Amino acid sequence: GWESWFYDVSAEFPGVATALVESAESGNCLFTLGAAGNMVPIERGISPRFKIGKALGGETVRLLQFMETSADIILAVGSRQVELPLKNALEKDSYVKLPKSGKLEVELQVVRIGGLYLVALPGEVLVEVGTAIKDGSGGEQTLIVSLANGSIGYICHREAYGEGGYE
Repeated sequence: GWESWFYDVSAEFPGVATALVESAESGNCLFTLGAAGNMVPIERGISPRFKIGKALGGETVRLLQFMETSADIILAVGSRQVELPLKNALEKDSYVKLPKSGKLEVELQVVRIGGLYLVALPGEVLVEVGTAIKDGSGGEQTLIVSLANGSIGYICHREAYGEGGYE
């Protein structure tokens, strides 16, 4: 049915938003998911996805009208391997091969575009983790990019481990 297809195959609200921006401005629109691993919309279903996508796309088009561009910009990229501690009790059917060390090594990337820093992690980052990264970066223009270069599952803050790790 339509609802099953929408959840299994669809680009959901980002697809609606990017299509709206591309039709209004031409070119390609890129969507990245921030630290939203433990966030859900108030309303679920097909109709809210279109409402959210239209609202996001419309606000993006509005903000684009006030943006100034420059050819004089600093571009830089860096990456580093970091170890993330794993939760003690993990399900046996985990889709990630878990190391016996109790830690999972992942690649953390940072992309600098002028004064904007994109911190890319390969999982669904919980809001609290994203906030801690932003606070520790010392820069106001630090954005988290979830699900970058793979998906290792949820990246939780320590307190979430005792709460089950999600919601």
